[in-house]
Amino acid sequence: MVKSLVGTKGEGHIIIQTKGMETILLEKENVMQSDTIMSYVRDSQLPSANVTITSTYSLILNCYVPILIAILFGMTAMHYHQYFLVLFECFKFKDFDEFDCKWPGNVCDFSKAERVGFESALCQHFSIPNDKDLIMSKYYSCCEVHLEGSRARVARNHVVVHPSKKSEFDNIDHSLLDKEISMEDFNKQVKKLKKEFPKSKKWIDWYLHERRRSLIFPVFGKVAFSDCGNNTNGQESQGKLIQLSDPLENPSILVCFRHLLRYANNCVDMELSSITTGLITRYHGSRKRKQVNDGRAPDRTSQLSPGSKRLPPGRPRHAKNLAPTKTAVQDLSFGIPWSYSYDGLSVTNTCAMDTALMSLFFIRK
Repeated sequence: MVKSLVGTKGEGHIIIQTKGMETILLEKENVMQSDTIMSYVRDSQLPSANVTITSTYSLILNCYVPILIAILFGMTAMHYHQYFLVLFECFKFKDFDEFDCKWPGNVCDFSKAERVGFESALCQHFSIPNDKDLIMSKYYSCCEVHLEGSRARVARNHVVVHPSKKSEFDNIDHSLLDKEISMEDFNKQVKKLKKEFPKSKKWIDWYLHERRRSLIFPVFGKVAFSDCGNNTNGQESQGKLIQLSDPLENPSILVCFRHLLRYANNCVDMELSSITTGLITRYHGSRKRKQVNDGRAPDRTSQLSPGSKRLPPGRPRHAKNLAPTKTAVQDLSFGIPWSYSYDGLSVTNTCAMDTALMSLFFIRK
């Protein structure tokens, strides 16, 4: 259950993995997604405590499931270094060559601490010299949805982008993510972006940092790990399910640890065990059976005239108005005529309802 437990200041953590999580991890079926749940665990002595989870899509369970869960006592590069070091150990790669061939890929957000922790853990686990250049885009990528959210916020900022030029800003940004764009055209588009929208310079320069751009833009070697795109949507949904299933909004570290164990056992191990033994673990609803009434003659349109289109209820559109027939005219002669005169006013009526009301009035009088 507990893969690593360290209480040392600066790298403290509790990392757990159940048997079912390990089974799914070793399948290496799909790209992994790592994300941190912030503002969930509360500890007065550890204000930066968080839950960090790596999930992947399981073809057996047909959903995203966690394959490694950790309570990190901080959010520094060293905390993530310890976390990813355990993740690499769980895969049991013999050497770096096997890792290079079989690593399914990992997608994170744009956290610098996560990226630095991933790189340092990779170098330590496989004893890679620091001076060796690694193509990190083959193993690590940044979330495209986070990038799109950042772009949309800048586009809505009228201080940076005038509303009349929003479409131009969007077109330039989207062209930078084109897989077929050349380096020359890419640089031209960046210059155009900075010229037309000078206040966006800091924003685009942040993404163009030499240690970050290869994880974002295809022209710099970004690798698409899956056909659905590189994002952390599946993992974020897992994080939301973990929070919703916890009766406490902000549990302590101990209470959160117990909840994470229960969640992993119930949602991964038990379901995986049930499916592998042939049990149905999800409710699919009851199928409606077509009832046949053998005591009813064929009287429906589909039975009497197969192939005929059923007319919709109500009056057809653009239908001409028809003159009322004799049967449609209401006969008002059944009403009892009555009249009265009062203060120079004479009234005569034959309405059936008024007749009944007047009758009750006369009886009362």
